[in-house]
This record gives sequence, structure tokens and C-alpha cells, in this order.
Amino acid sequence: DFALKIPPEYKVDGKGTGKLVLREAMKGLVPEEIRTGKKRGFVPPDREWYRGGSSDYIWGELVSVMDSGYFNAPNIESIFAKHVAGQVDNSRLIWSLASFGHWLRRYIDV
Repeated sequence: DFALKIPPEYKVDGKGTGKLVLREAMKGLVPEEIRTGKKRGFVPPDREWYRGGSSDYIWGELVSVMDSGYFNAPNIESIFAKHVAGQVDNSRLIWSLASFGHWLRRYIDV
């Protein structure tokens, strides 16, 4: 609600730099190169997460997909095993399947 009440000229300058109120509020609190720098993307290290600490959680989601009967279970097992072994980066496919598994458990009760 508060952000909607801020006039546009306080949000974006004439050069297209955004988040002016936040940038000004952070003056002296964060390094200048970060405060005034360009926006940077963030790529989560999901490839490593699926091979490490999150693999049990991801596997649980994949089991939901395998139990659903929508996909061939041995193929999903192979996709995950090859990823965990470092043979192939299947992180995008695994994320899609795990998201589907989560959705199935939440909304279809598989």
C-alpha cells in the first residue's frame, strides 16, 4: 500500500534507474557499488541442491509423479540417478517434474 502512494518521480529517475527510495534509504548501509549498481540476475544453484541437501525432498516430489501413473517411473528414476551421479544436468527437467509432483499432492491428493 505504501509503495503505491509514492509519486513516480521518487521511484524512477529520468535515466531509468529504479528503486530510488530504497537506494537512498540504503545510503551508508551498503557499499556504494551495490547501492548504485545495475540490477543483477540470480541463478539458484539447483543443480547442486538436487545432488546434495535437497535431494531427499526432490526425490519425494518425484515419487508423487511416479505414483501418479502420468509418467514412466523407470525413466524418472533414470533422469534423477544420472543427475545425482553428475552424468547429466537434468536440473530443469527435475524441477518441472518435482513441481508437478508437488501440485499433484496438493491438489489431486496422489
